[in-house]
Amino acid sequence: MYDSSGTLLPSTQWTGYFPDLLQWIGRQSGMTYTLTAPSGAGSSCASGADNTGNYGCGQQDVTELGTSDIYVGLYYVTAQRLQAGLMSRTFTGDAGLAVAQKGGATDTLDSYQAKQAAGTVGRLCTLTGAAFTDWVSREYPAIDQVAVAYSEYVTSIRSGACDAFVVDRPIALQIAAQNCDLNLGVGPSTTYGYHDCAFGIRKELNDVTIAISYWIEWLRTCSPNDSNDFRCYNAFNLATLYVRWGIAPDQCPASSSPPPPPTAAGGDVTNVFGTIFGTTVTNRLDAIFGLAITTLVLVSIAFLVMMSSILKGLGGGQRAVGVDTKNMIEPSDARSL
Repeated sequence: MYDSSGTLLPSTQWTGYFPDLLQWIGRQSGMTYTLTAPSGAGSSCASGADNTGNYGCGQQDVTELGTSDIYVGLYYVTAQRLQAGLMSRTFTGDAGLAVAQKGGATDTLDSYQAKQAAGTVGRLCTLTGAAFTDWVSREYPAIDQVAVAYSEYVTSIRSGACDAFVVDRPIALQIAAQNCDLNLGVGPSTTYGYHDCAFGIRKELNDVTIAISYWIEWLRTCSPNDSNDFRCYNAFNLATLYVRWGIAPDQCPASSSPPPPPTAAGGDVTNVFGTIFGTTVTNRLDAIFGLAITTLVLVSIAFLVMMSSILKGLGGGQRAVGVDTKNMIEPSDARSL
């Protein structure tokens, strides 16, 4: 998302898990789009601040402001989100929460709570605006915890304000791999609570929800070992693409230098796992099913920026462009692609 000087790159140069997934959906369906960041105008957004790590801020562009039609990132499927809008077929079911803490320990939330009660560990940082923060607060009220911005996770550990933080395990692994000097230990994923992540979509766009879900499931079922399976994305299916971009080593290498993020085919080394972007979608997904939709629709897909070291500053109030969503490929025509 950024060049070496910290300048935000044009959205056409953003790469990572979600850009790859969107590119594949576009390739199969005829959808075209333009990525964008959250507007920062919602009530959950911090005024005058970088809101690229604020889940609620990106979601509000869709559910309250109507400036976007879709938000995408590691958004857990929750009752509140289902009440506020629609959600697609899940693209991952194993993004449970994990505790990352200095000193290399690998605790669960339960064991961290016990250690905190014994006075051997300090405060736990949670993420401002995230659904899982409310869940942790509700399920573990005895834990001394404080909600901070994503950009403050690492700085809170360095300053001693928190001894650990909790976040989706794929993100915890990435942070640990990119801050090897902290010797962060990442515990196992929670065995209950939130695990399933999906795209959030405006209530009015049920047909779009069905279409996106269709293509997500299509990619899920392809065989990356079959070179003739045209459903795959550059020899990746949904699961292997997720692993390629989202799972970092549990431990840092022997050297002090963190490993570089993976490079997708034809892409740069930007690792986008849960970032607030947006898209303008042309050729509406509904037409996959022969619905002959010819109206213009705004589709802004929000990715929550979780990797501040390489995705810092995705904000800037960019908005999605209008979307002409007609002429999508129907399932019966897909084999010709």
